[in-house]
Amino acid sequence: MKSRSTVIRTIAAAVVLFLGAVGTSAGEGQNRDDRETAMVDGSVRDPSGAAVAAAQVTLTLIDGTQSRTVTSGIDGRFTFVGVAPGAYVVTVRAPGFA
Repeated sequence: MKSRSTVIRTIAAAVVLFLGAVGTSAGEGQNRDDRETAMVDGSVRDPSGAAVAAAQVTLTLIDGTQSRTVTSGIDGRFTFVGVAPGAYVVTVRAPGFA
C-alpha cells in the first residue's frame, strides 16, 4: 500500500515530465508568451484508493515565482488550465490528513 506522500510525489513527477515534454515541443526562437500552454489534471486519492474531496491542490513553478491552487471535486478530480511549460511541484492539503 502506498503512503500519501508517495502518491503526491508520483503526481509531482508526472507533472514535471508532462510539462517538460510540452516545453520541448515549442519552436526555437519563440518568446515565452508565444508558447503553447498545457492542462494539468488528475485526482487526489487516499492510500486505500478512495477519492479525496475538497483537497487544496497547489501547482508551483519549481523556482517559486508562480503558484496556483484549485480545490478537488467530490470525485477527487482537479484541473489546471493555461499552464506554461516548466518544472512544477504539486502539493496537496486535505482536511483529516497530516
